[in-house]
Amino acid sequence: MKKPNRIMIGLVLLSLVVASVLIYLWAPSFASRYGRIADSPIAGQRNSGQADAGSDIFNGNLYVVGGYGYGANDRLDSVSIFSSTNGTWSVGPRYPVRAWGLACAALGKSLYCFGGLGAGPRVFKLEGDSKSWIRLKDMPSGYNNSQGHVAIPDPVGNQILIMGSSNDLLVSNNTWAYQIDTDSYVRKHDMPQGNAWFTAALFHGTIYTFGGSLRFQPIGNTIYAYDVNNDSWKQLSTKLPGPARYGMIRNPGVIDGIVPIVDGYASGSSFYNLTYFYDVQKDSFVRGTDTLLPRDGITGGIIGHDLLVTGGRNVRGSILSPLMGLRFAEKLDLDPYLAFA
Repeated sequence: MKKPNRIMIGLVLLSLVVASVLIYLWAPSFASRYGRIADSPIAGQRNSGQADAGSDIFNGNLYVVGGYGYGANDRLDSVSIFSSTNGTWSVGPRYPVRAWGLACAALGKSLYCFGGLGAGPRVFKLEGDSKSWIRLKDMPSGYNNSQGHVAIPDPVGNQILIMGSSNDLLVSNNTWAYQIDTDSYVRKHDMPQGNAWFTAALFHGTIYTFGGSLRFQPIGNTIYAYDVNNDSWKQLSTKLPGPARYGMIRNPGVIDGIVPIVDGYASGSSFYNLTYFYDVQKDSFVRGTDTLLPRDGITGGIIGHDLLVTGGRNVRGSILSPLMGLRFAEKLDLDPYLAFA
């Protein structure tokens, strides 16, 4: 009887190890996929939804504010609310101005929205279940009709950090802290470079930024970290995987140190349906399953263990194919990804 070939046994064992590693790395993608949820309400002309809107999770629900509908000139004052409890949409209090590219952030019992094209430097807040918005102090000079800035709430400092912006001619690297208690702004250290339409999230006193746009072109795959307490920026050596892009969810939130970076676009190139998860504590990425629809200018966030992705656009815009805000919405169960984090 022939003795087993040691080389063959070794190859078999090696293949089993490699297969196990691959399963470990890709298991989240197979274990959880996006599922379509109810379309958001009609907000603009020709049954359009909301693109380049502001959004955040407020009162346990997703609030989507403003944006554009059928073309960039169809500025919206719509407020769409997705209920995490019953999985349906409702219409909230009209925003006081029609604007897109505004940045929204929820802190405490209020939702704050800053600037946007059409709003000038104006800022408003919505308190609790109020049916009307309250005007606050205008944003600093330089934010008149700007868009694509990102607002990140800092509960410890009772402030909202506002970073970057674009007015189609210039891209800003400003960082400001809006102080809730005094309704005032404090200038912070500038970002290392001008940026807009990027993803940002706060974890343990540090804000991380991913991707973004510099005058309609992606700035690259650079990740920056802003230390809130020390008011200092630094560049990380780790890079965002995949193509350089912008127009992802700007403030998706963070869960267990995991930040989702979803979809996006590169001018003259493609809309993407990519999902990556950045593990802050490991300083590494996990590839998630693709979204159902490639697009940018999206809104969304994390409610419980679900990631919501809503609205946006999936055409570049032309005479024959104008920009159109989408009503398409989907969600992803994050539990499998958290298990592998």
